[in-house]
Amino acid sequence: EFRIEGDTFFRVAPASNKIAMACRAALKALETLLEQGAAVQEMITPMLNALQDKHADVRIAALAALRTLLEQGVEVQEMIPPILNVLQDRHADVRKAVLEALGTLLEQGAEVQGMLPPILNALQDRHADVRESALVALRTLLEKGAGVQEMLPPILNALQDRYADVRKAALAALQTLLEQGTGVQGMIPPVLNALQDRYSDVRESALATLRTLLERGAAVQEILPPTLNALQHGNADVRRVALAALRTLLEHGAEVQGMLPSILNALQDSHADVCIAALEALPPLLGHGALSMGGNISCTAAPC
Repeated sequence: EFRIEGDTFFRVAPASNKIAMACRAALKALETLLEQGAAVQEMITPMLNALQDKHADVRIAALAALRTLLEQGVEVQEMIPPILNVLQDRHADVRKAVLEALGTLLEQGAEVQGMLPPILNALQDRHADVRESALVALRTLLEKGAGVQEMLPPILNALQDRYADVRKAALAALQTLLEQGTGVQGMIPPVLNALQDRYSDVRESALATLRTLLERGAAVQEILPPTLNALQHGNADVRRVALAALRTLLEHGAEVQGMLPSILNALQDSHADVCIAALEALPPLLGHGALSMGGNISCTAAPC
């Protein structure tokens, strides 16, 4: 259990070593205080003091409570320095909680100045959860107008991370970069590589990013050859994603020549999902006049 006395937020008795339970206990105590009419502003100091507590679960619970206070409309700027200081905490779960709190600060109107360097540093953290949270915080920074050019290289580097969730978060950050007006230069090769990632969630994120690249003016002909090559991949889901990418290319004006044989061949794939993706790619082909080129349109996979 947690309670506040004066400027101190502390654990009443030894709590479970499960961080989630500690956070729930802290937030429940905070909710009770708010229901009893406690002044929100008066709670800030004990919560900030608790960031120096010797117990990691107390520090995490305090960060969770601070996020709740921020959502109640408290002044945000005074919280930034003490929260940033905790980003050097020796516990990965505390560093992750700090990055989540920084995201809430930004959402509540905190100024972005001074936040970018420590968040970029967190991309080098040895723990994948921290790196993923840093990428989420970077997206919030971008949405608030932080400079985009200095973020591109570290985000592209994160696409090489050994953990799939980090790579997926990097692709989401790339999409946000594009939405903020960043040029597509340098993005196409790593996104195309991600279409062949071993994890399906990463491949789907890469496909969504590819669509955004095309909407932002990426050259269709640069993307077409490696996408056609991916139709020969040994993983059936990579072939499916490649067909979805081909359909997107057609919708953005790609030349039909060379596509029809590849898509017709994909109709003979032994995997139903690949066959269905090939069928779905046919309408834009036909809209480009491919029907006149001939070709036997049939599917061998039973569900087709």
